[in-house]
Amino acid sequence: MTPHGSKLKPLPWLAEPKHAARAPSAHLRMLAAATALLASALQVGCQSGGTGGQMFNRRSTMPAGLSSAALRRIAADKLDVVPMTDSVGQKGFLLSAGPYRIFTDIKNPLQQRLIMRVLTHALCRFRALIPSARLHPPLRGYIFAHRRQWAIFTRNMMPTVAPYALHPMVYGYDHKGVFALHRTSVPTMLSVLAHEAWLQFSYVSLKDHLPAWMDEGLAAQFEAVCWRHGKPKFIATLNYPRWLALRAVCRAGDFIPLHIFTRMDAGAAIATGPRMTEIYYAQLWSMMLFITQHDGWGVIKRALHSSEMGRLTPVMLKAGLSPYDLSHETTRWNMVAGPIYFHRFISCYPRQFAAQYHAFARSLAAHWPPRIAH
Repeated sequence: MTPHGSKLKPLPWLAEPKHAARAPSAHLRMLAAATALLASALQVGCQSGGTGGQMFNRRSTMPAGLSSAALRRIAADKLDVVPMTDSVGQKGFLLSAGPYRIFTDIKNPLQQRLIMRVLTHALCRFRALIPSARLHPPLRGYIFAHRRQWAIFTRNMMPTVAPYALHPMVYGYDHKGVFALHRTSVPTMLSVLAHEAWLQFSYVSLKDHLPAWMDEGLAAQFEAVCWRHGKPKFIATLNYPRWLALRAVCRAGDFIPLHIFTRMDAGAAIATGPRMTEIYYAQLWSMMLFITQHDGWGVIKRALHSSEMGRLTPVMLKAGLSPYDLSHETTRWNMVAGPIYFHRFISCYPRQFAAQYHAFARSLAAHWPPRIAH
């Protein structure tokens, strides 16, 4: 990924056109070409290569904020751990807690318990957003100690997504409600885990799948896993890697125009290169912060409830999507559903929204930790 010290140069095709409401066909063709071969149901978690701030402790393999006493309490957690072999013959353990069934080849008992603590606390946050969600256990995930084992699993069990999931910038992915990721450091692993756990939860809970800008934007709100008294807290504003990327975007003026951003997905950003990936995820994180800070999650909860009920299915079918598009989350589906969700739930005035969001983003990027007026 782009080093923190470098500057992101302006991208010539990201200039805001005079008529922002009309998407130039050349831009749409560029996005379609970039994503035509991407697996439509693949959702990836991309992380900045850097760590820092209040999220991580550079001198420790454990997340910052965990005292020795808290670690001892976590180590004493009861956890159902059963030795098993995964589908491609790799030996590990099955961790069970609540609806989760997680295969991992990580042998460290403390790290196993940190994984399950993050999942169970994240699930409480997810349920607060979709209280009536009906889960059908088990919720399955795979967490590997090394990238090589993760790659073996992906190539054998997820061959259609392997060419894209195994991109060097991708640390984890969710495919049809099953996530898989690998450990780099413990804090980064837990951050990617919370991100992918949301994508899994939304996939299994909602009849209408969320477009990428909303789904990935929500997932980014759980990446900053902070610890208080041995419990994980998901404090979206303290996402230091995303904040660094946003600061670079603001300094260079490299915001992706809204009419393109709402049609993009992670695959398009990754296919375009590391700079675009940094910009895309910084904008996902900060735009969702802008929306949720504005009204305290009310708009997002209404969108999630509508998706849970499948109320936008007739609207999207009328817009020209096929049932296959809807069920397989094709590139065409995302390019149509993205603007529909934005105009239905967020704003009918994209120019005014973009101006207000840009001002918010610049204010957000001006200080660390961010100062947001509630």
